[in-house]
Amino acid sequence: MLGGFLLGYWLDDKFSTGPWLAILGSFIGVAIGLYELIRMAKGGALGGKKRG
Repeated sequence: MLGGFLLGYWLDDKFSTGPWLAILGSFIGVAIGLYELIRMAKGGALGGKKRG
């Protein structure tokens, strides 16, 4: 999550776009973090192995 913010902050500084890219990067970082959390939770519920 922090990586998305830092990348957006750096791009804001480079292109003088204000806080918009930092905000966008934060949202993207949160979305990726939630995706990974859900993916890990599903894998943990099955013991890391698929049944079948």
